[in-house]
Amino acid sequence: MPTDFVQSAEWRWRVFNPNLSVNRRWYELAIMSLLRDALRSGRIWVENSRRYTNLENYLIPNTQWPDLRPVYLELVNGKAEAELRLAGLQQQLEAAYQALDEQLPQDEALHMDGDRLILKPFEGHAEESPLSGKIQALLPHLQLAELLHEVDTWTHFSAHFEHAAGSSPRIPDLNRHLYAVLLAQARNIDFQQMVDVVDLSYPQLSWVNNWYLREETLQAATTRLVNFQYAQPLSHYWGDGRFSSSDGQRFAVAVRTQNATPLPRYFGFGRS
Repeated sequence: MPTDFVQSAEWRWRVFNPNLSVNRRWYELAIMSLLRDALRSGRIWVENSRRYTNLENYLIPNTQWPDLRPVYLELVNGKAEAELRLAGLQQQLEAAYQALDEQLPQDEALHMDGDRLILKPFEGHAEESPLSGKIQALLPHLQLAELLHEVDTWTHFSAHFEHAAGSSPRIPDLNRHLYAVLLAQARNIDFQQMVDVVDLSYPQLSWVNNWYLREETLQAATTRLVNFQYAQPLSHYWGDGRFSSSDGQRFAVAVRTQNATPLPRYFGFGRS
């Protein structure tokens, strides 16, 4: 029975009895706890999983990087040699520190309280800019579900959400359930909150999520949307499409607030 993974004192005094034999109950709990921590940190991953995938999947594959490296360096105006790049970043960091030291005494929103750096909340601008008003006047007023359905009529992205076992849908109006599941994930709300505003049941939404939304189906649907967007003339004003600056960044929040909830992509549904 391997015990090398039991390193912390918190677990060792529970797993090992006074005679150095192994307490099986605590041994199994230690395995599950350490496995959970390893999955969360990415040291262990699960094949074909969206929640616990290999972190390497988010990076450019090693086989493609040699061909994409010159293109990337050209786009970001970067240096090919790592030492030059690091030296440039070090200069930028020192310049930023110098600017902060010079600005801090006169900054009304930023000040030091002992060893703590205090930043006042940004109040924002109460008045709407003329450009923002014109843009808002041009945008149509419609529900998100209506917009999702309309985009689907243009692109037919929902056709890529196929049943994992190849079965036919057992529920009527499958697309309506797909839209609800997609909106729940996009808005970072659980299915129980979604069923409160739509005439659908929690078991139906959970079933659609488990059988239709997988890595390969989401990737295919996303590719269909990206290709459709790339075909629009306006998209070419933002480059040739080889790289993107995407949303969806994850920021840790120290306290529980009304506007901060666990993201289903990382924590799954049902966590409150």
